[in-house]
Amino acid sequence: MTHEGEYQFSRFDELMLLKSLMTFLLDIALTIKTIVDVYKNDTYLKELYLSCFIIPNILAGIKSLHWYWLRYCGNELTEEERAKEEKKNIWIFRFVFFFFSPIPR
Repeated sequence: MTHEGEYQFSRFDELMLLKSLMTFLLDIALTIKTIVDVYKNDTYLKELYLSCFIIPNILAGIKSLHWYWLRYCGNELTEEERAKEEKKNIWIFRFVFFFFSPIPR
């Protein structure tokens, strides 16, 4: 950290972040494709496939919203960060996309 609230990332860090995000999105797409195929073929345990995808993502999203809320209510935010956090569209974005919790972060 160079000074208060500012991080320095190397090109390698940025590349790994991009790779992680792409892998995450690919994983979601393949999981949804698998669930659709299972439902089309009407195979056994189709509800298990669906619940093993939806429940963990909902719990991760709720935990993410909880973390944002605790940070917002705490006193460690700077004036600039507080002004950003008080915008209504930021919270709407987080709530709408909480199912895909790593993306808003």
